[in-house]
Amino acid sequence: MSTVGRPSASRDDDDISAGVIASAVASLAIAAVAVAARFYTRAVIMRGLAAEDWFVLAAWLLSIGYTVSMVLEAMSALGRHSWTLQAEDLVTFGKVRASWAALLFYQLSLTCSKISILLLYLRVLTYSWARRAAWVLVAVVVIYNTLYFVSTLTLCVPIEALWNRTVRGSCHTGQVYMWTAIGFHIVTDFLMFALPLPVVIMTAALPQRIMLLIIFALGFLVCVISLLRAVLIKPLLGSADFTWDFVTVAHWTSVEVNAAVVCACLLVIRPLLGVLWSKLRPASWLRVGRMSLGSGQPTIGSESVTGIRLPFSMDRLEGGSSRRDRVLLSGTEAEDSTAPMGNVAQQYAAAMKEVSAVR
Repeated sequence: MSTVGRPSASRDDDDISAGVIASAVASLAIAAVAVAARFYTRAVIMRGLAAEDWFVLAAWLLSIGYTVSMVLEAMSALGRHSWTLQAEDLVTFGKVRASWAALLFYQLSLTCSKISILLLYLRVLTYSWARRAAWVLVAVVVIYNTLYFVSTLTLCVPIEALWNRTVRGSCHTGQVYMWTAIGFHIVTDFLMFALPLPVVIMTAALPQRIMLLIIFALGFLVCVISLLRAVLIKPLLGSADFTWDFVTVAHWTSVEVNAAVVCACLLVIRPLLGVLWSKLRPASWLRVGRMSLGSGQPTIGSESVTGIRLPFSMDRLEGGSSRRDRVLLSGTEAEDSTAPMGNVAQQYAAAMKEVSAVR
């Protein structure tokens, strides 16, 4: 075994590959819960799936592929010092790291997550400028990632030359593709999560605004992770112990891929959270909730009490404003916000009578 570049403080039996596997599997499991919650919300509560739901499912399935590639990397080389590895271990690591497995699953998963979010925007945004911007982002994401996919498959011709130095071939400069991809993800993530903010700030009620801003803040966290990966990757390009030094980047890459899936799901699962909240909160709170006028403040899951659709309205998830689409945070179907005020007054009087009886 070669000892070139071996730090004196390092030991041959150092092995942190288990941590790589644990972080990859844990982040994938969290994303799985988010995807399951999204599909339950859309299929059971809102009773209708849309194209963006299938894209987020595809993103999660591709994340499984990425996780498997990370496990294979850890089993072959990642997390151990390079001077302790056999030549065949490095070849196996190179196949997984540099060829289809890691690069393509990572890129395709992020692409599907972005498309899922942008398709959701096209359903819920009514301002023409916002819809045009969303379509432009969809086109940019699809075109760029198609080119990236083809470029990755032809990074070396034949592709085996990428990981096997004994095979003669013609290769492109890998760093150009890497930095281009990192920059693309950072810019598109920022634009994608910034796009609906003006609409939310201008039109949503304060509780809705706070909730959505928190979700979009998590989206910007994905941008921060992409920046962090770029900072961490740069010093590794000339590393003599890449299989050990790359571990931190591997952790954050797993988090980035699955965090994108989670963010795509959080935008949709609010009705499910309402159902869970209605079952967990005290019964006395339920009585107070019934005293509210219809659905209370206008929400992104309903129309306003005047019947005016909010410019950012989840009613458009099914392309209309049917009763089944207006699901309250209480987990029940929304009262029609355009109902006569007499009905609302009767509900209020009945609720007051109930409160008086309790007293």
